Amino acid sequence: MRRILTAAAFLLLCVLFLTGCRTNLTDNPDGTAAPDGNRGAETGQQETSQTEEPPSASPRFVLAEFGAPITYQGRFPVDEAASAELNRQIPLDRAALESRAVDRVPDNRPIVWLQTEDGRQACVYRDNGQCLLEWDGLLCDGTDLVDVDALCAFLEEAQLEAVLADFPGVTELALEQFDYYDDPENTSRRSGVELDEAQSREVLALLQTDRWSVADMFTAQELSRGWADILSLRYNGELYGKVTSGEVAGEMRTVIFYYIGGDADQCANLLAPAEVFDDLYAYIGSG
Repeated sequence: MRRILTAAAFLLLCVLFLTGCRTNLTDNPDGTAAPDGNRGAETGQQETSQTEEPPSASPRFVLAEFGAPITYQGRFPVDEAASAELNRQIPLDRAALESRAVDRVPDNRPIVWLQTEDGRQACVYRDNGQCLLEWDGLLCDGTDLVDVDALCAFLEEAQLEAVLADFPGVTELALEQFDYYDDPENTSRRSGVELDEAQSREVLALLQTDRWSVADMFTAQELSRGWADILSLRYNGELYGKVTSGEVAGEMRTVIFYYIGGDADQCANLLAPAEVFDDLYAYIGSG
């Protein structure tokens, strides 16, 4: 009998001991339940996934060009704001575009060319009365998707903003005069002047950058003709622009061929008041 009681007492002590251990593992001293490590990790993962934003489907454009057609020499950089506007004007949902796919090759080069930061290209064509949109290797009918005139008008503004943001000023002004009736081996005359800080400010005022505008795609074609007198704008030895003068669309204008970043493949065709060239010509002549 004594052995039975002793065994029972031993079992009771074991039960009490195990119960106390479980209480220590699951409860805080104040009686509240202790946090479950696994449950906390799961909760943390859920909170993280809820705060993560899904990747944007809109491409980030970095270069653009427009023309009639483009020449691949008038590219200009596109900032984030301009890229966002381009995404608004050109819907590039591939799933939606696949239902508009066409099976033909455009007759001409595109009139709008865009490149993304990952190297993909979007092109807009005018082809037999239709607007064709090419994106990431897919060609589709975008006639009722893209307002081409509004798109090109926006690109004119974006290009001018890119030029003005890039323009560093002028430290050298040079004049190159072409005379095609001279001896073939001596067809041009050059003269130039290096500008000090005060002269640089004077030339900058004469340029009237606040009155520059971008030539539209059709006027740009007219600017491809030869020009007799050309003024070069340089900054620390780098050629940034060539300035000339002539009749454009029935009006005397100053024409500026501006190289964004000094890159000849990023040429913007700009128009300015007629007196800009005349004043610069007189300035270099007086120097």
